[in-house]
Amino acid sequence: MEELHSLSSVLILLVVGILSIITMRPLRLSPIVGYLLAGILIGPQGIGLIHESDTTHLVAELGVVFLLFDIGLHFSLGHIWDARKDILGLGPAQVILCTAAFSGIALLTGIGLEFSVVVGATLALSSTAVAVQIMADHGQQHCPVGVSATAVLIFQDICAIFLLILASSMEDTGVSLGSAIGL
Repeated sequence: MEELHSLSSVLILLVVGILSIITMRPLRLSPIVGYLLAGILIGPQGIGLIHESDTTHLVAELGVVFLLFDIGLHFSLGHIWDARKDILGLGPAQVILCTAAFSGIALLTGIGLEFSVVVGATLALSSTAVAVQIMADHGQQHCPVGVSATAVLIFQDICAIFLLILASSMEDTGVSLGSAIGL
């Protein structure tokens, strides 16, 4: 019975994903907007068609893997090498400054330091898929600003990987942020 429920969840996700694409196309919006709206609508906080389970977590992780793979198909190692100064210069500056700013705002709301840093780091990151798609739609991916923005996004993706690993290890072990990063 559990397998049937898992299969129905996957089928619902696929059908809703396709409907999201079909709905967003005439509105000239990114399918990602449709996916987000659909997730809110059918998720546990919406009508409750989909609930948290190992299956939905697996599908979500596979989605992220395929998304990152697709993004990787559009970059060459030469392009990344040419943008290394922006990746290693602008990227860290943006992530550090935004993390500090968002962490400070989170601290002002009264939540603890460790959670504020996690919130700040999370909010400092952008969606590469959305940003690259918008730049491509406007023909700006090869202009100087587009190249620099893409470099920052690449650095953010690297940070996101480490943030996910850190958050996962903290959740699994119940370790505090300070202990997890060696402080």
